[in-house]
Amino acid sequence: MRSLQAVPEHPNFPRQKALRYADDPNPDMRALALEDPAATAELVEKFSRDPDRGVRSRALRDPRLSPASVIRLLDDPDRVIREAAARNPRLTTRALTTLLHDATAAASAAANPAIPEHVMHHLLHRQPLRTS
Repeated sequence: MRSLQAVPEHPNFPRQKALRYADDPNPDMRALALEDPAATAELVEKFSRDPDRGVRSRALRDPRLSPASVIRLLDDPDRVIREAAARNPRLTTRALTTLLHDATAAASAAANPAIPEHVMHHLLHRQPLRTS
């Protein structure tokens, strides 16, 4: 099996049994452990430091991941993880504001759904959208 990312979306996925894969050597199987309702915030935190990008990405999407870990993942060695962290709505206002002023992170941060509407208006007035 190449990738199991879509499997948890299936309505019949056996979530109650997925925790047994938490220590599986296959990163796709390991990431499935977070689908189990018995998975803890501690496991999410552990997976946010996993060597595999896919496992870190799955942890980043988990609502149990702490804002501090989302901020830590802004410095992840993988660009995809850094960009996903910048779009994460659990970022603190301070971290999000900093990212919006950083030329390398501003585009990802601007896609963060936690940005209030009045701030989005300010961003649009500051940098008009390009229509090519």
